[in-house]
Amino acid sequence: MTTTQNHTETILVTAGTGKVGRRVAERLAAKGFPVRIGSRSAEIPFDWEDRSTWASVLQGVHGVFLMYTPDIGDPRAGDTIRAFSELAVANGVQRLVLLSARGEDQAAPAEQAVRESGAEWTVLQAAWFNQNFDEGVFTDHSAGFADSAHLTRVCRSMFGAPPSEFRGIRWVAELPVGWTAGLFKPPDAPVGESGS
Repeated sequence: MTTTQNHTETILVTAGTGKVGRRVAERLAAKGFPVRIGSRSAEIPFDWEDRSTWASVLQGVHGVFLMYTPDIGDPRAGDTIRAFSELAVANGVQRLVLLSARGEDQAAPAEQAVRESGAEWTVLQAAWFNQNFDEGVFTDHSAGFADSAHLTRVCRSMFGAPPSEFRGIRWVAELPVGWTAGLFKPPDAPVGESGS
């Protein structure tokens, strides 16, 4: 039997209606956390490109799951994440979790911004997700792959060894849920990087 605790710390999930953010938000809610969805269509609108939406979405928030769109490697990401992180900390946010990209040098400025924010932080460097092939732009090109292990073998034979096997978003979503909510603190977690 699973029990759900009721927590009072509101967690903001940016890109909360997307492929990853939606799953993170669902897991936080299932664990009893009040979740605020960060999206242009949310009750309290949030838009990375409209800084006037930031302060209101941060009111009363304890932790933030940061997923920068359109892409963490975008040249604007570092400055945008830095400005948002500074405002978040000024508004009382205690914990930031950034979903970054493994092996993407362009993500370094955004990661550094979170590290220097003054909040407890975690940077999760993820690779590709299984869902990139069955929910995303590659759906039409991935028919016929039995599972992630099969897909990994095919990619190895075509392109050389990938840095890791493809994982499902469900597996990845559990990590930021625990870190953002403070259910456990890295480095007790199996992957990721953290500091305070």
